[in-house]
Amino acid sequence: MEDIVRIALIGDYREDMIAHQVIPQALERAARPLSLCLEIRWLATSQVQHMRWEDLAKFDGLWCVPGTAYAQPEGVLRAIRLARERWLPFLGTCLGFHYTLIEYARHVLSLPEADHAAIKPDAGLPLIAPLARLHMDGRILFQPGSSISRIYGAYETIEQYGNYDFGLDPRCRDLLTYDDLAICGLDRSGAAQAVELHGHPFFFATQYQPELHEVRNEMHPLIKAFLRAAA
Repeated sequence: MEDIVRIALIGDYREDMIAHQVIPQALERAARPLSLCLEIRWLATSQVQHMRWEDLAKFDGLWCVPGTAYAQPEGVLRAIRLARERWLPFLGTCLGFHYTLIEYARHVLSLPEADHAAIKPDAGLPLIAPLARLHMDGRILFQPGSSISRIYGAYETIEQYGNYDFGLDPRCRDLLTYDDLAICGLDRSGAAQAVELHGHPFFFATQYQPELHEVRNEMHPLIKAFLRAAA
């Protein structure tokens, strides 16, 4: 009998976003070789904002999905904090990557002014800032010894992006140098492309979008590892 794994997709669903169309398909593709039966549920950010932690914690894994903006960012931050503190398997991609960094800066590094410059241009700490698009060939270099490199079985990979106009401000990179949320993937210009949380069973966030491999009918190792952890 197949195990049932409950996955919550945190974000405001849009029919015109390719990522939102393919994420459930990518999950289903990764579930088949693991003999898992999935229950996938979209949770709007306004819904998550008012959910009890006990109800959100009933899911086996949380994925903060891409988007142009979240309707209720505080709901997203609540979900990320829950996953981080209660050791729920977590994946954040694109905009989910941005808010993973913001949540950690606010609640672990005690930087409550950390925010997203696209959403709050006057933020006291624009942790997520506009970036020059350098060397955008999709090549990602993993840090030696990182958990993500073990998942891929490699020290580099080629990944895909949607819109990539904002990312971790390079001037803020040192905030993560000596802490548990570590930069584990870089592009050729040295910009942060992936982070992982040391000591957590599964907590990764990527600037790139692994779900876009589904467009080519390819299973992605990070999504498969996410489901394995959730199971």
